[in-house]
Amino acid sequence: MGIFDLSHHINQKMPIYPGDKPVILYKDATLTKEGYETYFVSGNLHVGTHLDVPRHIIEDSRFVSYFEIDRFIGRAILLDVRGQLEIDYKEEYEVLINYGDIIVLYTGYDKYYGESVYFDEHPVITKAFVDFMISKKIKLLGMDMPSPDYAPYERHQELLGADICLLENLTNLECLVGIDNIELYAVPLKLDAEASPVRAFARLL
Repeated sequence: MGIFDLSHHINQKMPIYPGDKPVILYKDATLTKEGYETYFVSGNLHVGTHLDVPRHIIEDSRFVSYFEIDRFIGRAILLDVRGQLEIDYKEEYEVLINYGDIIVLYTGYDKYYGESVYFDEHPVITKAFVDFMISKKIKLLGMDMPSPDYAPYERHQELLGADICLLENLTNLECLVGIDNIELYAVPLKLDAEASPVRAFARLL
């Protein structure tokens, strides 16, 4: 059985979306002084590998904590979309993707994580592709980039409005190319908030 970590590290030097507040992470108690070690952390919930629920961008009363755990675990289909600046619907997806699957987009843009190009020049997904994912009632859309679109975030609104949560800033997806028996885990913290960091990983069935 293979397990692949798909998550970025959380630390004080991690990249943040332009305009977001930086992560603060420091040791506030030490073994030598207090007799124990603890760390303090604060920051925007949309940093690193994280999950967006509908409340992030549309009117919705549900926090992350509302959703059942199994909503974020399931059969995943990796789509190798490297080189595509617009990620569009393809007829072959009709057979490849089942109702209730998780779709993961492998763009290769995680190699730019920490550079301006990562946030400013990442690919986008088309409305036709969004409409297809909505018709398939997928569980979750994951990607190795910070967003499926740019302001005014119409694709965000369409996907989250259809109750499809977003898993952003994945990494290490190259390990899953050519594998068709993937189970994805991206369970958020039980936060009363609109987003959560996750430790995303894939398990081969």
